Amino acid sequence: MVVGLVVLVIGLSLGSMLLTLFCWVGVFLGIGMLRQLRTLPSARNWWLKEHYGAMLGNGVATHVAFLGIGMNGFLASFGLPWLQLIPWIAPVVVSVIAGVYLDRKYAPKGGAVASPAAAVAA
Repeated sequence: MVVGLVVLVIGLSLGSMLLTLFCWVGVFLGIGMLRQLRTLPSARNWWLKEHYGAMLGNGVATHVAFLGIGMNGFLASFGLPWLQLIPWIAPVVVSVIAGVYLDRKYAPKGGAVASPAAAVAA
């Protein structure tokens, strides 16, 4: 979380929209980690959320690398600097939408939270 805020300061000082936008990934991940540290997960399928979260993160990294490098010359030919941000931002937006959908689909239904002892026994 702290490094995300440092990247925000650097992005604002350099006038880099990319750094200013991507710093929030670190900030929100840090907040989520601190929240999870404070209250340990009690849902039986907590591992599933961790698993698809890691899969979405890997998918973003792969697509940003592929699209950011592969489409860089093509998008630069249009002469619009903001257009070169799309391969960086679009995978993150798609991942956030997919994460919200998966959270709603696999969240425990109506207070069906297992006790930690039951989760260990399962």
